[in-house]
Amino acid sequence: MIRIIKKIIHLIKFFSLRNRLAILFSQPLLILLLPRTYWRLAKNVFHPQKIGSDVIGFSPHMSLILSWYLRTANCVHKYGRNGYVFEDGLGLSLKERFWLNSIALKIYGQLKIQKFTLLASLLLLSSLCLIGWHEKIPTYQLIIFITLCGASSLFLIPFLRLAKPETLSWSFAPLAFYAVFTGHYYIAGIMCLIISIANFTTTLLVSICILTYAIASNNILNGIFVIFTSSLKLGYDLWPFFKNSLVKGILEILGGNKPKSRHDDFLRLRPNDLYLSFFYLLYVATLIFSQKSLAYVLVLLIPWIIYINNQNLFRFADSNTFFRLFFILTSLITLLNPTPLIFISYLMLIFLSPLCLLEVIEDVVDHYPHIKAYSIKKPKEYLKKVFSPIPSHSRIIFETHNSEKNMSGFSTLLFFFESLFLEKGTELIPMEWLRATQMNYFINEFTKINQYSNQATIKEKCQEIGANYLLVYSEKFAQQLREWNYQKTLTIKWRQLKKYFWNFDRLTIPEKNLYLFKPPFAISLIEPSTHLLKQPNLLKFEANPKTQYIIKYNYHPSWQATQGQKKITIKPSNGKLSFITLNIKKAGSVILHFNTNHWSK
Repeated sequence: MIRIIKKIIHLIKFFSLRNRLAILFSQPLLILLLPRTYWRLAKNVFHPQKIGSDVIGFSPHMSLILSWYLRTANCVHKYGRNGYVFEDGLGLSLKERFWLNSIALKIYGQLKIQKFTLLASLLLLSSLCLIGWHEKIPTYQLIIFITLCGASSLFLIPFLRLAKPETLSWSFAPLAFYAVFTGHYYIAGIMCLIISIANFTTTLLVSICILTYAIASNNILNGIFVIFTSSLKLGYDLWPFFKNSLVKGILEILGGNKPKSRHDDFLRLRPNDLYLSFFYLLYVATLIFSQKSLAYVLVLLIPWIIYINNQNLFRFADSNTFFRLFFILTSLITLLNPTPLIFISYLMLIFLSPLCLLEVIEDVVDHYPHIKAYSIKKPKEYLKKVFSPIPSHSRIIFETHNSEKNMSGFSTLLFFFESLFLEKGTELIPMEWLRATQMNYFINEFTKINQYSNQATIKEKCQEIGANYLLVYSEKFAQQLREWNYQKTLTIKWRQLKKYFWNFDRLTIPEKNLYLFKPPFAISLIEPSTHLLKQPNLLKFEANPKTQYIIKYNYHPSWQATQGQKKITIKPSNGKLSFITLNIKKAGSVILHFNTNHWSK
């Protein structure tokens, strides 16, 4: 508590007087700014001249983060929903990524951010309209309600600025909840099935809320009936994940190994969590005071408890996922209980200060709704030109000093690099998925790739990983590599990045140049070295007799090898990394196919 109080005092000192007042009086201020909010959305976001395929997000930070989702959509398109992605963390299967929904990703990739968020928002607000009409709420009151919802911070920030592919799935949640609340269980079951097709996390949270309501209203059997088909879909998605025993690795990523793999402060309650919780619990207290159904109270409290645990104990989902759920539940319950007191407490919640929802601190009075269309056209053209000397199918390792996820502050920029590299089949290590299957190596070995290691260690790591390039940012490390005869291939200057990226200062990228070096020794993705042909879900090479080959991609039981008509056993290597190992007895072509059947090993 003392730590939180100190943070609050620090934030108060950090904010300008105008922003302090904006926090205290955010509700009347943002309501007064209603006309300007809609004008800015129409002018800066959804104007026909602003809509384009190069617009990737509505904030500088999220525009880089969301490039990862577009890249993921491209990976699914390139390799198939159950394929093997060579460009992810030394090679990784898509089967175990139960949270990926190819339909939502495909829609996201096709429509791009503006059309996608517009579609999801219209579906969501239209659902609330349908519920209001069904409840016989007067038209003028419903128009006022929807107008207020559409300009609120609890709607605009998580559903537009922080929009991810999962936002489409939330558009069907109001109808699912409403059908359960009103006893239309078949409709609720259909809505839950649609949600399960669109997103895993949304399905799980919606199912928890529906079961909570069913238990509180003594209607457990109907609650189970509603989530039955969506539960089957969840089980289908989870099958490869549990079958291939990746639970431990993913738990470490989500926070189970946080002392080693995260900042100590990564999972902690923050002042903005307490600020949001105050208004959320105030709304719950209003329902209790108004003597509304206990089931409503519990269905609001359970996700809030999960949210607090998510922030403080164990990371289950992004915080903005809960923002979306809070908005939908409170909006629906307000429509079903339209008393003045409940409506006022609802407005206080949805118009809370956007500073508690934003990923970076921005001025409220001048910049609300904090949403603009950011195009990646110029930075994409610049970086493609810079990266042109890098051959296709290269493997690049990034200088790493510790096991923190932010990669010394470069993680958002590296997400964007990854999206560009995918077109050429180039791999950037260690990014996200090395930690999924090679956590111990990442913590104990990969973090030696920096200026504090000697020449022999750097050479050993390059050869172990099979990396034919090093991307570094430390001037001392770059100088060491030059002295060790590593060939500098290209330089990315910080001031050039700042020139081509929008509001680069707010991206908090370290003010350092990046250098790409090529080692002065031979590197191969297969040992003994030979030509390795890569195609989607296929590897091929010419083998010598009585030779053990190690292919430097992560082992997965779905790989199947043949030489002529004969099957060859594939095993994980016994070294520091779990690579693909084959013992070849005869000379000839060896072909490895990745079995993309969902139920295969």
